[in-house]
Amino acid sequence: MPDELDKLSELRKRLGLKTGAQWEREREEAPPPSPEAVPEPLERAGARTSAFDEQKELLRRISERLNVIQGSDWMQQREELED
Repeated sequence: MPDELDKLSELRKRLGLKTGAQWEREREEAPPPSPEAVPEPLERAGARTSAFDEQKELLRRISERLNVIQGSDWMQQREELED
């Protein structure tokens, strides 16, 4: 068993991997980020919303072009066909 642990340890070193304990220790020892390094929440939220809206609009246009039925429209049409 110690031989396998030594092999794993060596492999981790060669690949540059860290254990969970190493990550925790480094995180605790690291200085807190400076206020300038942290972006404003409103700026990030605005950019994210814009990208989300663009993706949503693109999906809507593709769905419309392919005549894809979604959500409640699909259920309504299915119920009409069953009647």
